[in-house]
Amino acid sequence: MFVSDYSKVTESIDLHENSNTSAFVSQRSENKRRYSSKTFPSDEIVDDKKRIYWSKAWEDGLSIPYDGVPFIIVGHEDFECHHGQNHKGKNGLPVNSNLSQNEDHSYGSRKRKRMIQNTKKMDCPAFIKVKVVVKFPQFKVEGMVSEWQRREMVKKIKHRENLEKEGRFYIFFPSDDQHENHLTGEATR
Repeated sequence: MFVSDYSKVTESIDLHENSNTSAFVSQRSENKRRYSSKTFPSDEIVDDKKRIYWSKAWEDGLSIPYDGVPFIIVGHEDFECHHGQNHKGKNGLPVNSNLSQNEDHSYGSRKRKRMIQNTKKMDCPAFIKVKVVVKFPQFKVEGMVSEWQRREMVKKIKHRENLEKEGRFYIFFPSDDQHENHLTGEATR
């Protein structure tokens, strides 16, 4: 599923959360303000460092299918289930903390509050992934093209000044069975 505006991304995530009675929090992201501005995608620069794709598949099974329009990936944002990994560790201490669990005092280091209650984190692996893509519709081709023709089009795209650009946000939602170790759906009501 894709949308053309960042506000529709947040609407789609809200709808998904309400329908599944789950919540997601932003874990990794690029500059959100950049994608919600009125100048996106026209301010995106295509240079020799950016790779131009015709389709893209990731190792985790997500993919942007071939539709005859070349594109570049300019960013991403990941939202994890709020029952996801515990990034702080036990007792509210960061995972990489030098203070051991049994020490009473941390002379010379900053005091930290100890978390008395158990965490709500359950190691749920569910993620919503958003891929930010800029497509070039003026270079659309019908059917499959050879590798040589693709390379020639990539050269034209990288050396062109006034490109027609279309911004898209591909949203990949987790299925209900990807939530683990906590209740979802009707069981939570």
